[in-house]
Amino acid sequence: MSDGAPRRPGGRIAPSAPYTGASPSSADPGDLTAALRRGQEAEEAGREGLALRCYEQGAAVYATAAAPAEVARPQVALCLLRSAALMDRSGTYRAAGQRYLEAADVLEMLGRDAGRRGASTVAAVARAEAEQARASAESAIGRATEAGRRTDGLLRADAAQRSAHFDAFARLLGRI
Repeated sequence: MSDGAPRRPGGRIAPSAPYTGASPSSADPGDLTAALRRGQEAEEAGREGLALRCYEQGAAVYATAAAPAEVARPQVALCLLRSAALMDRSGTYRAAGQRYLEAADVLEMLGRDAGRRGASTVAAVARAEAEQARASAESAIGRATEAGRRTDGLLRADAAQRSAHFDAFARLLGRI
């Protein structure tokens, strides 16, 4: 696990992006399934803000669960992945990258658990999904970096323009 993400003592990635509108969530599978269902319904209705809040409620288990067993649930991975996709679509690339990394972490836990139970096909699929989530994280973080560079360039151009206006104004005042 050399993705460079800060980790908690138990090995889970330490969340750096705040969970949007989420309160400490229950790791109860019923609550997780309900949060996922509400998020999907809101997303289908075109209410992405509400969908994100619902997914974040389910994903908050990642940050608040005391034991890794509470985190290693497919619903948590789905909430993290859907949350990341919505953040990515809205241009919140760094937070999306963080959620993708967290989802990859949960998917790896699910893969290890499936491997221990002898479900090699499920383990392979979970590992492949974890790799895909990691690739999505790298892509989102790359877009954030590029957006930052563009913003820096625009800010430099704006500062140069303001400086030129100020210099012209100062010259005008000097002639009066």
